[in-house]
Amino acid sequence: GTVILDSTSAQTLTGYTSFGNLTATGSRTLTFAAGTTQTITGTLRLQGASLAALLTLRSSQTGTQWKLDPQSTRTVQYLDVKDSNNTNATAIPTTGLNVTNSGNNTNWTFILTTTGALTSSLNPATYGSLLLLTAQVFPATATGTVTVKDSGTSIGSITLGHASGSLNISSLTVGSHTLTAVYAGNSTHSGSTSPALVQVITSTGSITTLTSSANPAEENQVITFTATISRSDATGTTGFFRLVRP
Repeated sequence: GTVILDSTSAQTLTGYTSFGNLTATGSRTLTFAAGTTQTITGTLRLQGASLAALLTLRSSQTGTQWKLDPQSTRTVQYLDVKDSNNTNATAIPTTGLNVTNSGNNTNWTFILTTTGALTSSLNPATYGSLLLLTAQVFPATATGTVTVKDSGTSIGSITLGHASGSLNISSLTVGSHTLTAVYAGNSTHSGSTSPALVQVITSTGSITTLTSSANPAEENQVITFTATISRSDATGTTGFFRLVRP
């Protein structure tokens, strides 16, 4: 038959081992008998009230798994699960459903939704300045790699430690750069992209150095004059002028 557990108080499920449909909702704790398999041949619905009001699923004996065999439709959302063993051949997916893995769970696919942030140590900055770009991924359990991109083009990667990491860079050209931190995700955390950071790089001017291939030189000797601009991104034309002394 169909069993609906919608009390606002904590409940313990004992005695029954097979259901046609099982629904449990609300912000509370639902305890299952340790070692007992609950078989649901129809629809299983386990749903808390919200991200701040989870339905907590626990075993009657901490550390000993309670077993679940959902054989048809599963609807799960806003849960905190511990000591659960899904004995069905098909895992229970949780991606994007705000289901917390509190440990000792088997055959649940826990993928936490992540968000990211990217900050700069100096913005605006002058051309050639060494910038420290720091990426953070939330929640703090995230591990893996973040790629920092400038308008979609990679400019470096960061290996996360405690869900954050930094990239030193001094090669950004003069102008505005739209930077993002792209987290690749892993087996337990979804990938995500941070809000854009507009990094502004301003001009610092340049120094021109002139050198001669021969100095002193003999009369009518061919001499090569070389002008070197201190800015590697400088473009345009350099003119050579002779100073005529009276």
